[in-house]
Amino acid sequence: MGELFNSPHEWTGLVSERLIDFIRVHISQVGGLTMARKMAAMCEFFGLRTAWYGPGDVSPVGHAANVHIDLAVPNFGIQEA
Repeated sequence: MGELFNSPHEWTGLVSERLIDFIRVHISQVGGLTMARKMAAMCEFFGLRTAWYGPGDVSPVGHAANVHIDLAVPNFGIQEA
């Protein structure tokens, strides 16, 4: 669930209540790699996996950021490509 989340206020309740299994967001929409890493850490604590948004119109830099965080977080679930 996600993709259009911009603010932590939009997803923290879903995560903390464990109402979702995966969180799918666009890294640039949540504030970049730093915020995405913080989001992934919170999701890991609650047992959720990540599913970073990565459609065909994402730039090569955006795809590189997705792969970087996929490899960096232990709760990586799936990567949209």
